[in-house]
Amino acid sequence: MKRLTKYRFKISYSILSIFLIMLSFGCSNTISEVNNEEPNIIGNWVRIGQSGPIRMSFTESGFLKTDFGNDNMYEVISKYTTTNNVITIVDKEGYSCDKPGLYNVDNDDYYLSMDLLKDSCNGRVMTTIGYWTRPNFKELISNLDSLINISPNRKDYYLSRARINMAIGMPNLAISDLDKYILIDSSNGEAFLNRAAIKLTNDTRGAIADCEISIAINPNDKNAYLMLGLAQYKSGMIEDACLNYKKSIDLGLTYLTDNQYEDCKDYW
Repeated sequence: MKRLTKYRFKISYSILSIFLIMLSFGCSNTISEVNNEEPNIIGNWVRIGQSGPIRMSFTESGFLKTDFGNDNMYEVISKYTTTNNVITIVDKEGYSCDKPGLYNVDNDDYYLSMDLLKDSCNGRVMTTIGYWTRPNFKELISNLDSLINISPNRKDYYLSRARINMAIGMPNLAISDLDKYILIDSSNGEAFLNRAAIKLTNDTRGAIADCEISIAINPNDKNAYLMLGLAQYKSGMIEDACLNYKKSIDLGLTYLTDNQYEDCKDYW
């Protein structure tokens, strides 16, 4: 097994943009008070990350093994525990993060989402947050295709297929399903945020509009303020972008503080 001493990621506007376009963000920003079931995350999950494919393997014995490259070489071995929908990760071998990371988990039969609650390790944050799917994602998509043909008004099928496609780096397919989902249900702020992440590539005006709708629905969503800031920054609205970066930091995305300081020091 390869041994590396630390996560080697530097967060910048370009990295965040690419990362968000491919993954966006997952579940809600608060610990659930009603879901007392342990998330069913055992097994393998895959996605396209910043540098290519990544695989996470959760074992029943409480180990999380991370494979950068999906080549059966585990660069990180961690211990994890789950309480309701919160997972705590403590690195044991490989890349080293000194303190534990806490993430909100949401999953179904098709995808897993990991959203930051608290983690001071930038590399682990960028490696972990976002959407994941099972290695048999082609079979899962085929299953959803069949279900949609039978029940074309079942909104959840479109959202699940969109999030699989976000995990595997197929944003154009994802946005088509998000459009269909939103036509059925326009009350889900996360769906608008997912769509904004994809629009960030070549439709910043549309991304800003979707972020503003998402914030109107979920005014405490730290990820929506970050996404809005990225879209505004790309549009040349630097002061507005920095103010929204600051809102996202105040709501919990503390890992942005040092990385965005140079861009925003005149406005903070």
